[in-house]
Amino acid sequence: MPRPWGGTNQRGDAERRRTFGGSGLKPDRFSAPLEADRKWIMATRNKSAGEADLVRTAKAEIRRRVEAAVAAIQAAERAERGEMAQRRLAALPEFAAAGVILLYRSMRGEIETSALVIRALRDGKRVALPRTDRESGTMRAVRIMDPAADLFRGPCGAMEPRDGLPEVAAEEIDLAVIPGRAFDIR
Repeated sequence: MPRPWGGTNQRGDAERRRTFGGSGLKPDRFSAPLEADRKWIMATRNKSAGEADLVRTAKAEIRRRVEAAVAAIQAAERAERGEMAQRRLAALPEFAAAGVILLYRSMRGEIETSALVIRALRDGKRVALPRTDRESGTMRAVRIMDPAADLFRGPCGAMEPRDGLPEVAAEEIDLAVIPGRAFDIR
């Protein structure tokens, strides 16, 4: 299957669907209220440019509601869910097979990934984290080997790789872990 950034993965579409579908992730109390929103947004796709603002507003409202729902979860439960998500990810065959992994360092309530970064390094994987280029407004994947020595607090508040570390080309990345809260089916 082609990657969005080029290259191919080691498994086909059927394997990817099976693994994701069999990941054990189940809808929780935040999924059901958003189903109606998802259907409404899908119904408004491919409408006039004037209606595009309506869709953007609806998406912003969905994001706001998801943020509020996540904020309502007690810190201990969020930490427990985050640890469970990290364990599930580390147990996936794609994680085991990946030689180069693009991860992120969490900020503002995202799932904590410190243990995953350390595990991947301990397992001998090449680990890259995003680094923000303030001038161009882009992000680059940069390899780290020692989180304590290689990271600093970047302009967005996340821990980022320091200057002077090697970049990792997109086509070298076998697995990318991207934070997110609310998605549509695209």
